[in-house]
This record gives sequence, structure tokens and C-alpha cells, in this order.
Amino acid sequence: MRAHGKTGRRTGALFVMLLLAFAGARAGDVTPADIPARIAKAEVGEWALYRLPDGRRLRLTVVEEFGFGKTRGVVIEKCMMNARNRVLDVTEETVNIEDAVWDLTHLSPGDELSMSEILIGKRRIDAVVISYAGDGEPALQSYFSDEVPVYGLVKGVKIGKAERIVMMQLIDHGFAEE
Repeated sequence: MRAHGKTGRRTGALFVMLLLAFAGARAGDVTPADIPARIAKAEVGEWALYRLPDGRRLRLTVVEEFGFGKTRGVVIEKCMMNARNRVLDVTEETVNIEDAVWDLTHLSPGDELSMSEILIGKRRIDAVVISYAGDGEPALQSYFSDEVPVYGLVKGVKIGKAERIVMMQLIDHGFAEE
């Protein structure tokens, strides 16, 4: 039996900040209303697979839905695998949908929004780019698309003074086999 405790409003934001990426954003009139809050549409069975900088892979799968209306939530299984897809660790996170959407769409002063087209394999995905401010310059960038299941995260980067480190990049997504 799973416990569905309250998650803090920043839990989703902290997780998202770990899933950041970079891919040449183009400027535009993008507002917080344009940010795809894909987690609000999450359904059991959908999944997203990401490559991490050290070659490991992270598969996020929605394994349970609970509640109704604004108290709706999902349980996301996080499966960490090595480069050969051998399972290293499996954990679960309970996500309050309302909190996760609020975290995603309420930006801090200095955060910027733009649009970008990202190539994943042979497929082009339009994404909203959130550049999180840090010491006057973007410190993190997250790319979100309504086309990607679970959180909608496509890719992300941690930005240092002299380098950009891709923290996570989508390599596949879809629904679990029945």
C-alpha cells in the first residue's frame, strides 16, 4: 500500500531543476500561460526515458492516479538504469498535480521564457524554454512540450560560467505495453 503524503510546492520544481537542458532558444512573446503543464494530463502507463550525463538512464512512469479535482495526484516510478538498461534503483514519488502545475507556471523575477525546436532522434519537438535566473544570468534551462508524457520535460542544462552541462535529455517516450 502506498502512502500519499503531501508533497511541498517546491518538490516538483526541485525535481524539474534536476532535469534541465539546453538547445538554442529563440526569443518570442512567450508567457507563463504557454508553459505546457503536461503533468496535469498524466495517465497511468505513460512514460518518458532520459539519458543522463554519466550514461545512465532514468525512466519515469506514471503508475497510479488518485483523488479528484484539485486534490488529484499521481505516483511516478523513477527507475534508474545503467547504459545497458540494467535496473540500478527504483523509487516512487507522489506528486500533487495542483502543486506541480503551480510550481511550473509561477516563475521568479529574472526567469525568462522563449521557444525552441529540439531534435530528438529524427523527430522535431517544439518546446517552451524556461531559463531560471542565477547571479544575473541563466543558471538552468528546462525545455517543456505537451507532446512528452509525465512532466513534459524534453531536455535541460545546468549553465556554468564557462560550460553548459546537459543534465537530462529525452530519448524515448510513450505508453506501457499492455
